[in-house]
Amino acid sequence: MITKLFLLGMSIGFFIALPFGGNAVLCTKNTLSYDEKIGLATGLGAATAHTIYSFLGLSGLVAVKSLLSKYLGVLQIIGGLFLCYLGASSLLKKISDIDADNKKKPGLIKTYLESTLFALTNPKSIIIAGILITESGIFSMIDYSQSFLLTVILVGVFIGSTLWWLILVTSLSFLKKILNQIYLNVFNQASGLLLILFGIFFSVLGLRKIGS
Repeated sequence: MITKLFLLGMSIGFFIALPFGGNAVLCTKNTLSYDEKIGLATGLGAATAHTIYSFLGLSGLVAVKSLLSKYLGVLQIIGGLFLCYLGASSLLKKISDIDADNKKKPGLIKTYLESTLFALTNPKSIIIAGILITESGIFSMIDYSQSFLLTVILVGVFIGSTLWWLILVTSLSFLKKILNQIYLNVFNQASGLLLILFGIFFSVLGLRKIGS
């Protein structure tokens, strides 16, 4: 039972992280602009947020989820503006400039916390986590009182999500080694533009939620 629940949690975490969205663009930008450590810290932040949402879904904390839904519009606007800022910063810098000035490289903890906060404002993660948990049939195997089994599932979710980010960062690091500066700068500029587009999209969603 424990192994089955752990693997089920891994599957949920992996598929929460898998869809391409703002988190993936942010991870791509940080890996290409800086290095694999910064990219992985970004992915771990997203994995942490995915685990938190899975915890809310599994524990049935209706009051917390209701409060989160109430302020989701504001969170989306904050997350959207944050993405626009990161995207604009990316467009203004070339990879060679960043590599030449290591003092401007963000710290691992700062990157992790920023990524976690952004991922917590991502409505896609909330929706996907809820769907996967419901469709997985977990509720027919355990109940809320079995805290150890819930912990096993959540550890699986975190590891599964981290596995996807590790695959993405490793692939991007390999890509960075075989491409020249021109192509890397194009990727960096494209990821910056995508971050701005995602940021505008999330901000508009947030404004619509507040206005409705």
